[in-house]
Amino acid sequence: MSEIAEFLRGKTLLITGATGFLAKGMVEKILREVPDIGRIYLLIRSKGQVNGVAQAPEYRLEREVLGSSVFSRLRELHGPEFLGFAKRRVVALEGDLTQDHLGLGPKDYLRLTSEVQVIINSAATVIFDEQLDNAIELNSLGPRRLLEMAWACRQRPLFLHVSTAYVSGQLRKAFAEKPLPVDRTIKQLMGRGDNEPFDPERAIREMLKVCHELYEASRQPQRLKAFRRMLARRKGNEQSRGAKDRQIENLRLRWIRNRLVREGMRRARLMGWHDSYTLTKALGEQLIARNCGDLATVIIRPSIIESSLSEPEPGWLDGLKVADGMIAPFSKGRLPDFPGNPRTIIDLIPVDFVINATLAALPRAAREGGLRVYHVASGVQNPLRLKTLVDLCHNYFKRFPMRGRQGEPLRTGRWTYPSPWLFRRWVWLRYQFPLGRLQWLLECSPRLFGAIHRLKRRVALLRAIYDRAVYYSRIYSTYTRFNFEFLTDNTTELFGSLSPEDREAFNFNVQRIQWREYIQEVHIPGLKRHVLFTGSGSPTADRGSRPMPEDATPSKNVSTGRG
Repeated sequence: MSEIAEFLRGKTLLITGATGFLAKGMVEKILREVPDIGRIYLLIRSKGQVNGVAQAPEYRLEREVLGSSVFSRLRELHGPEFLGFAKRRVVALEGDLTQDHLGLGPKDYLRLTSEVQVIINSAATVIFDEQLDNAIELNSLGPRRLLEMAWACRQRPLFLHVSTAYVSGQLRKAFAEKPLPVDRTIKQLMGRGDNEPFDPERAIREMLKVCHELYEASRQPQRLKAFRRMLARRKGNEQSRGAKDRQIENLRLRWIRNRLVREGMRRARLMGWHDSYTLTKALGEQLIARNCGDLATVIIRPSIIESSLSEPEPGWLDGLKVADGMIAPFSKGRLPDFPGNPRTIIDLIPVDFVINATLAALPRAAREGGLRVYHVASGVQNPLRLKTLVDLCHNYFKRFPMRGRQGEPLRTGRWTYPSPWLFRRWVWLRYQFPLGRLQWLLECSPRLFGAIHRLKRRVALLRAIYDRAVYYSRIYSTYTRFNFEFLTDNTTELFGSLSPEDREAFNFNVQRIQWREYIQEVHIPGLKRHVLFTGSGSPTADRGSRPMPEDATPSKNVSTGRG
């Protein structure tokens, strides 16, 4: 008998991050393996109208969650009864993790505190250079608000929080499956900071104060006057007053965002983390450790989550993930090189492994209590090197090239792995500077000729592509240049403790991943099918997936701006 399924049978769960990649897969797995689950509450925010229809939580549940391709297997199993089957078990509640009491009304809050037995928090902003205030509210304060609700529950629930293995920050030694110290930054753990005890709550208050001051500064008369001057310098600015006000507001928000992003990156690196994402996820963990008390608590730290290996189907994906931000432009010839160390381990983990490990951790946590940490990562037991990953992608797209608008195969080059400085210098000299000069010349040209107008659009597109490549190098190069060693002793022991039935149904043994097969036969086809829409079932499938002989050379008349 499955201990995991038996534990979940009849339970009432609250899952946050419901419209996200991981939570959708988790809901699907629970419904498939434990059809007699009691109830799954999903915290979902309302959104603005689309085609005149307000996106209430119930609407988003049906369209964004239950309408996802992740439920294809269950739809086949239940046929026309699927929606009824799911809605009897899955309930959407309007809420917001960034608000007090989770943004819930009194009745819904009382309902949750009366019924919930397991809380799974997978909500997060995973943008590496997110605005500092947004990242703090969701990644740091959000878990604490959930803990407050847990303590208000009638029966103490089990609390599970999905973090990231990269809370290790700039540490270059093996990172153990232990809670982060609540009174130290990573820089202090490395012996490079001062000896003053670190207070995460005080640090959060100080950062939010800086954010508030930037918002206030953006509304000062001198700053608003500067925005009006910027708008006046734009050509073709004959617009209504309302349109100008909206554009000034957009300039103000952009000014705020740029400064909040820079402040988040600066603070993170000052304290030993890479970016605002890893900083705020680490602060969230520290707040959990300080406030969980004797509540049974689990922290799951996955590495880089990518498409499923086998469940609910091989290659299931929901939007571009971290590695895909490089694979997708590489496939179209838009990322001809990238900074990195070819020997660096790229710690990918399929999403179904994270889901299985998360669910497997629940019965033990309920039985033993305390605070436990699990790394769901592949780098120690089954490492994938950067060069191997790039070579696998290069060989795949040589055989099955992406194609341009005229049907021409798009060429992918082999990376030389320069330093970040050399890469940015090369992109500037070869692309950004000449494209910038050409763009300036075209701006000075008459607008009477259609050919010039088309060329201007083409140059603007190419410049945006290479600006994006430089952006990727600033955000991702840390992860492609340095090794991060995430120990997985707890996770390995957890898998070994499972019954044979649970090992098969909830498999997260990373040693079974065959990287060539996963990248070339599972992940890239899944990326093309679910995100790039050039795989089977897409109108452009033939054009995007036509194979070439191994020794064929793609046409040299390749335009890197098309795909």
